[in-house]
Amino acid sequence: MGGSRKQIIFHCGSYKTGSSSLQERLYFDSQRLRENGVLYPETGIRFDRPELGHRHSEFAREPNPDLLLALRDEIRTSDCDTVVMSSEAWSDVRHHLSLWSLMGALRLDAEIEHVSVLYLRNVCDYAVRHYREFTLRWHNRLTFPQYVKANRHIFDYLMIAQRLNDVFAGHQTRYYCYEDVGDVVGHFTASQQLPDLSPLSSPSGRMNVGRDAIETEICRLLNAKLTVRQMKKINRDGIVQNHPFQDESKQYLEDFSSMRTPFSNEWGTELRAYCSLSAEQVETLAATPDFTQSPINKIRPALASYVEAALAKTMT
Repeated sequence: MGGSRKQIIFHCGSYKTGSSSLQERLYFDSQRLRENGVLYPETGIRFDRPELGHRHSEFAREPNPDLLLALRDEIRTSDCDTVVMSSEAWSDVRHHLSLWSLMGALRLDAEIEHVSVLYLRNVCDYAVRHYREFTLRWHNRLTFPQYVKANRHIFDYLMIAQRLNDVFAGHQTRYYCYEDVGDVVGHFTASQQLPDLSPLSSPSGRMNVGRDAIETEICRLLNAKLTVRQMKKINRDGIVQNHPFQDESKQYLEDFSSMRTPFSNEWGTELRAYCSLSAEQVETLAATPDFTQSPINKIRPALASYVEAALAKTMT
C-alpha cells in the first residue's frame, strides 16, 4: 500500500439514517475524491441493482479470497491515504464477524488505522422505518410486533455498540445521534475531515418512497397472499394508493405493544459509556412515540377485505 500509513473509515450505517444519499454522493464524486486523497473503492459494490445504491454490500457477508485480494490491490495501487467504505449491514451484529475478517485481511499489508462511524436514530422511529422499507422492498410478511421480535439484534443499540467496539478494539468507534446532525452527508464529511461532496447531477434511480402505516399494512397483506413473482403481475401501487381510508391515514400507527416497556436506567448508562453519548442524546434515542394514535390492527380486518376485493378484481 505504498508503504504509507492509511486510514480506513468504515461507515456502518445504520439503516434509515441518510446512508443511501451518502453512498451515492461518495460514488458519483469518487474521481474528485481521489484527486483529494480519498478512495471510495469500487471493489465490493454490486452494480446489478442500482436502485439499492452503491454500497460495499459484498463485504457485509463473508467475502471470498479473490474479492479481498482485489480490494487490497485497489487500495495498494491508489495514492490515497484515506479509504472510505460503506454498508448499512455492518450495523447488524450478524455481520460483525465478516467486518472483523475484512479488517484483518486489510491489516496484513501495512500499518492501517481503522475507524468506524455509526449513526443512531430514535429506536422506535428506526424500527418503524426499517419495518416499512423491508415490507415494501423485501416482501416482509410479519406484523410490526412480530418483525421487532424477530429482529431485536437490529434494534438493540447496546448490543451493537458492544460488538462493534470489540471489532474495532484498539481503534476508534464514533457514534452520532442522527437527530442531532441534520444533514448526514455534510456531517460525515466534516466530522471525518473529508472534502465536501458535490450535489448529485445524475441520481442512480434509487427511490425510497415513504409509506404510512395503512399503506405499509396493505403491502404486508399483499406479501402474505402473493409470491414475489405474482406480485410483479399486479399493480401494487394502485392497490396501495386507492385504499378507502385516505382521510384517516394519519390517525394510525404501527402497534407498539412490543416496545412499550421503557428502557432501563442501566441500559442508558451503559449506552452512554459505550458510545460516548450525552444523557440528552440517549434520552432522544429511547423516547417512545405518541401512543394516542390508533394501532393499525384496529382496521386490519377492513384492510384485509379491501385487499381481497382488489385482488379479485385485478386477477380476473
